[in-house]
Amino acid sequence: MSNEFPAEIYSASQDKWLGNDHIVCSTLEKSCSKDLKGRRILDVGCGNGHLCMEYLKWGAISCVGIDSSDQMIYQCENAYMEHVQLQFRHMSSLEMDYNHEFDVAMAIFVLHFNETLEDLKESIKRIGKALKKNGKLFAFVPNGIADLNPCEDEGRKFGARVVVDENQPRHDGERLPVHFYGTPGNREVVGKTTISFFFRETYEKVLRSCGFDSIEWIDPVISDYGLEKYGEPFFHSYTHPPKDVLLRAVYRG
Repeated sequence: MSNEFPAEIYSASQDKWLGNDHIVCSTLEKSCSKDLKGRRILDVGCGNGHLCMEYLKWGAISCVGIDSSDQMIYQCENAYMEHVQLQFRHMSSLEMDYNHEFDVAMAIFVLHFNETLEDLKESIKRIGKALKKNGKLFAFVPNGIADLNPCEDEGRKFGARVVVDENQPRHDGERLPVHFYGTPGNREVVGKTTISFFFRETYEKVLRSCGFDSIEWIDPVISDYGLEKYGEPFFHSYTHPPKDVLLRAVYRG
């Protein structure tokens, strides 16, 4: 995986992003919180650990977070040292070697940081090995469609965007820049990284080859508070078509 990710900038800016509360958390709560209740969770690419806390609030009995950034793991260990249900490990998805220990794996905006198709296969293979039979994977990824068209306005509103050439169709596996923004509405780009843009069909093929089935694509769910405060038109371009989607799959072994 790429080591260029701007961990400190991302962590400092993330709490201000409207997309975090009104898109990501609301989608996860609506779509998978019931699957976390009473379960042991693996959070792949846990970042600063804020979602690990959400999983506990939704009823998870424990959560192990891994991240390739030692800065992120340092933040997690200091922020959540009093929460015995949480553990954090400095490793990437290409390095983990769990043996069918977890009920659910969460990979929120993580899988597209695999630089190559082979890395993606290895990451998903290791996620499968970490899951118990019939364990579930939930992964937020950029919507792998040929006409994906994110715009700068969405990045300023929600915190981040994939930068594309609007005059060219997407192609599978292409490397694309991502821009991170500061406070909502701010035009300043505070950090950059690069992702691999994989089509939906590629994710599905890799998942099946690694023992997963029952694959679903779930559109993002805007929070009720977000709709009440900002109105549906505020989110319209982000959701038509969805710029990011939640993937759900079941590991059969």
